[in-house]
Amino acid sequence: MMACTRNPKSPHTPSRPTRLGWRLAFLGTVLSACTSTSPPDCRFPGATLLAPYVGQGHGIALVVERKAIVFDAGPPGQDALARSLRHAGVDSIEAIYLTHPDLDHRGGFDSLFAAFPVRRLVHGPLDSARRAQTIAWACPRTALGCDTIWHGRSRTHSGDIRVDAHWPDSGAIFGDDNDGSLVLHASQGDRGLLLVSGDLDTIGELAATESVQPVEVLQLGHHGSRTSGHLRFLGKASPRQVIVQYGLDNDYGHPTVAALARARAVGAQIVDPAKDGDQRVEFDPLGCAE
Repeated sequence: MMACTRNPKSPHTPSRPTRLGWRLAFLGTVLSACTSTSPPDCRFPGATLLAPYVGQGHGIALVVERKAIVFDAGPPGQDALARSLRHAGVDSIEAIYLTHPDLDHRGGFDSLFAAFPVRRLVHGPLDSARRAQTIAWACPRTALGCDTIWHGRSRTHSGDIRVDAHWPDSGAIFGDDNDGSLVLHASQGDRGLLLVSGDLDTIGELAATESVQPVEVLQLGHHGSRTSGHLRFLGKASPRQVIVQYGLDNDYGHPTVAALARARAVGAQIVDPAKDGDQRVEFDPLGCAE
């Protein structure tokens, strides 16, 4: 907060101003001292969350200072996330976090690589050569290649964005790709911005719940399937908004009434790009002094 002080008395000021004149002069001094056209000095810049309609897949991004941190890329045959990033004025992608290697999460890689320089691709532990091969081609298309993250590890990005992994553990082996989905918490300072969990089901969510911290926005797991979005997991995150990404008229019944009801039960507003079009969530700057 700016301190307001009176200016010293001018030599041309009458020695005994009238009471009304004194009050008007004082008011003018205070207004002059308190008016500032300079921008606020913020410890953390504002961030924007982009959640476009990508069809039957996951693909969202945090944007800070014209740089993007992407969480999944959506299915093949669409460029919705790339278009959304261009419209937001993004000039580069610092990282693409792949929550797991299914095609509906990585199919949009080509559109992102074609539109922006990408610094690195971050993925969870890949416990087989088959799973590693699904993304090996993408590593050389980034500036720094591929990077592995797991429970207890974190990465930092522009705008003081930090991404922490809460699941899975290093070396874990899963029979189903969904069970090894990354649970990632993006924060800025002490504020939790976003929680994503790929296609993890409720068993994995319960295992990760102990590490989960409150966030402003949560992406509902597995497109809002019946087996995702456990109440304990959602309650621990206590999001204000829940994003659900799914394809219109899909064959899987996503999102289920039960999953949406659990999200609403913790007090969250549903954000639905399939019904309402591309969505943006604005996070105000933090620690600003005016």
